[in-house]
Parts: sequence; C-alpha cells; structure tokens
Amino acid sequence: MLICFLGISLCFYLCGIIAPAHTFLFLLVVVSLLLIWERFAARRALVKGVIVATFSVLFSLSLGDFVLRYIPNSGLYYRPEEQLFQQSPIWQASYRFKPDRYVVQRSWGDLANLSCENQFREEREIEFVTDSFGFRNKSESLSGPVDILVVGDSFAYGSGTTQDRVFSNLLAGRLNRRTYNLAVPGAPSDQVRYLLEELPRLRLTHSATIVWMIFEGNDLEDELRSSPIDASLKRSFVQEGLVRLQNFQLASPIRRIASSLQLECQTKKLTISRALFGQDRVLFFRQYEDLVSRSTEQIEKSLGWQKMQRALAAMEDIASRHGFQVVLTLAPTKEQIYNSNTKLPSGLAALLRSEAIVRRFDFVDLAPQLRIEAARLLESQDGLLWWRDDTHWNLRGHQVVAEILAEKLS
Repeated sequence: MLICFLGISLCFYLCGIIAPAHTFLFLLVVVSLLLIWERFAARRALVKGVIVATFSVLFSLSLGDFVLRYIPNSGLYYRPEEQLFQQSPIWQASYRFKPDRYVVQRSWGDLANLSCENQFREEREIEFVTDSFGFRNKSESLSGPVDILVVGDSFAYGSGTTQDRVFSNLLAGRLNRRTYNLAVPGAPSDQVRYLLEELPRLRLTHSATIVWMIFEGNDLEDELRSSPIDASLKRSFVQEGLVRLQNFQLASPIRRIASSLQLECQTKKLTISRALFGQDRVLFFRQYEDLVSRSTEQIEKSLGWQKMQRALAAMEDIASRHGFQVVLTLAPTKEQIYNSNTKLPSGLAALLRSEAIVRRFDFVDLAPQLRIEAARLLESQDGLLWWRDDTHWNLRGHQVVAEILAEKLS
C-alpha cells in the first residue's frame, strides 16, 4: 500500500497539480505519514484509513487532471494560444506553440478576461492551427519557397482572430505571394533570435521580404525580460527531457483551476470601459494609456530601447547577409487610435523611423491610417478596428492592415 501511495504521490507531482515551490511541503506530509505508520503500530487501522483517504484524493485529482487534458473546449482557456504556448524543447531560452495542433473554440478578448465582467465579452469562434515547427501556419505554408516572412508577437500571429482572417494570410491572397508566420509572444530581441533559429530550415525566395511588426504597447517593456540574441543554443538530450516534463507540469488543468481561483478578479482595475460614438462600451488597457505618451527623450534613456537597438542591428545583419528586404512595421495601441488627444506620430514611431533610414529598412507606421479609418467607421456607425473586449485587432482591423502592407509591398 505504501508503495502505491508513493507512486501516486509521484504521479501527483508529475501532473503539475502542485507547484514546484510546494514540493518540499508535499514530501514532508508523505514522510510524516510514513513515520506515523511506523510509530503508532497499535493504531494502524486509523493510520491506514488516513492513508487510504489521502490515496483516494490524490488518485481522483490525478485521474481528473489526465482526463481534462484531453477534453476539447473544456472551458479552462479563454483563447487557444493559452493552452498551446510553451518552452521550446529544442532551443534554450525560446518558446513556441505546441506543434501540429488544430484548435477551434469559442473565445473572447484579453480585456474581457482581465475585467472579470462577462457582459463585455465579444464572443467569437477562433480556429488556431500550428505547423510541425510550432508556428501559426497551415501545412501548405511550406509547400513552396516563402516570399514574405512575418516576424513579431501577438499582433503578428493574430491573437483573438481566426486563422484565415489574420493579416498575413490576407496579404498572401492579395499579393498572390506565399507567406509564413514566424510570430510568437516575446520581445523584439526574442523575435530576432527565433528567426536565426528557424532560418536554416526555411526555403525563401531570393527576393524575400521580412515584415517585422513591433507593438507600441509593451515591446520596450518586454525587452527588459528578453534573453540575449546570441542565446540560441540547442538543448542537450537531458535538458530536452526536463523541459518536456516541465511543459507537461505547467499544462496541468487542476493546477490552472487552482491558480485561477487565487487570482480571480484581481486584475479588474487594469481595464477601463468607455462609450464610443454609436458603440457599446469598449474596453481599454489602463497601462497602455500611460506608456504611449512617452517622449523620444524618455524612450532613448530606457534600457528597453537600448536592447531594441541591438535587435535592430541584428536584423540589419541578417538582411545584409541574406539579401532580405525588411519592412519595419509599428502597430499602435487601441488607446492611441480611439483617443484623438494622443499625439501622432508617437515618440517610438519617430525613433524607429530614424533607425529604419539608417539601416535601410522600409518603415510603416500603421497609426495614422488606422486612426483615419477608425474615425470614418465611427462616424458612419460601421464598427471598430479592434475587438470591443480585446487589445488586438478584429477582422476589419486585420483587413485594413493587410491593405496598408499590400500597398507597401506591391
């Protein structure tokens, strides 16, 4: 019985139901039960009952954890990429989506999730497909040489929007050119490192273009947590196994339920709701309103900008060695577009434009054209460019971005 108990205890940990920080406490409980068993021989019936009860709880949790992992649309994740994003087992300090996955689920926006208010949800069905390398592409994306390579974070891979309506796929249809989306969450330095890791296996045309999307809202802050660009090292066999185990632990449904109960509604103050002309109340992210008002001088003094400059230099080197054309694209925040008091161009836009000239990149600041289109849609009461409950573009937003980039690339 004790062997079974220890076996289930190990299973309990492997499933990731308890956080690694609590492993010592859990093992202490196990050892205590063993000592009680040995010391109180006269009361072993009682101890046996405690052990059996504990065994039953652990077994039930472990079984539930395994079952929930394989139930589609279990309701544990509000958007598909949450259940797919993980550490790369192959590359150190890198992340990918789980490879070869097809997920279709009802979803809503990140701001609705933060607000904890169901009334703000703008629910939609999202298809999220990953290729065998862990990027958001369908298998046919690599059936021939790639003309346009999209690099960036959640705006580039199309968080909150179904697969076929992401701007990279719309761009492929408009220009009749094969695109490949290499975007995953991360800072610009991470994005350049992922590009370096994946370039050897990609077949690109001799005139390939890299559309590198920088997000105004948090890319400078994300740089503070980014790993060095030259950290692209393959993991050893042992490291790969440990990372796969850790990914398995972190994907525990029971662990996620426990975490969500602890954090429930602590993020409500991070969002703001406003009524726009002719629209229902729209959610905005409070932090982005403060960040986009930064001047060029403030940005230049930041560590995030210094790291971003190194990423720009690394991209310049890649483009020079391979003969790529880089289209540096700045994606604005929702707050910049729907607050006419926000000055355009932003401080970051001015700095990136200067860097693009020096490094011979093309530069596209999406903000001015998106603001004009957003104002036109509001005046005609014809909708928004962002999901009402999200920091990301909606279907129409992706369509407009695809039109802007198609004009630049044609």
